[in-house]
Amino acid sequence: MSARIVRTHRITLAAPAQSCHRLFTPAGECLWVAGWQPQYHHPTNGQTEAGMVFSTGSGAENTLWCLVDFDQERLYSRYTRVTPGSRSGTVEVQCHALADQTTEIMVRYTLTALSDAGLEILNALDKAAFADMIMGWQDAINSKLPRLLAATIA
Repeated sequence: MSARIVRTHRITLAAPAQSCHRLFTPAGECLWVAGWQPQYHHPTNGQTEAGMVFSTGSGAENTLWCLVDFDQERLYSRYTRVTPGSRSGTVEVQCHALADQTTEIMVRYTLTALSDAGLEILNALDKAAFADMIMGWQDAINSKLPRLLAATIA
């Protein structure tokens, strides 16, 4: 396998596109991702904006993130991420309104291994494993959707 992978999967949520887009910000993910606790470096208040920098995880999985693009009109976000000594890449999220209360979310990961350990992680993230991971996101969001839609997200 190559030291670089590109994986894309789509999910559908029964919610307005603008609300769905906010669920894929660092603060929005705190509402539905178990254990997601971003540490904000800039801005320190966690305000979602292009150029924000934060970190997640610990030890070998400490990951540095930068929100490179945050376009609320196009409902598009692109993050860079680096897990030192393991892997680096980008994560893209694009929301498309299918109807007033139905949104398709495209998630794309482009990752490059930085070590043998990173290559093992990439090898394990085949298309089926990636689809399962993203479908898990859909399940986690759907299980909390009414509460998520009522939440105010930074």
